[in-house]
Amino acid sequence: MIQEGKMYSLKNSKPEQEPIEVDIHFQETLTPDNVAHVAIELIKNLMFQRHQIPMTFESVKKEVERFKVDSKAYSAGTGTSTPDGER
Repeated sequence: MIQEGKMYSLKNSKPEQEPIEVDIHFQETLTPDNVAHVAIELIKNLMFQRHQIPMTFESVKKEVERFKVDSKAYSAGTGTSTPDGER
């Protein structure tokens, strides 16, 4: 279905997205580890932008680590409260 010069899918009536191409030139050759790191960081960013995760990946990671520390302290009897504020 064509409307106002845009292509529409019959499934959801949203415009079909054109692929985005980005041409990036690096001054040095990337190792497989560098390529993997760039790909992982790109995926993390896209997950946040597409609302697949509620906050940046690093923020989620910090919250999980903080929760683990709080939970261990409480279960060992050294914590003053649980993560939800109860004793």
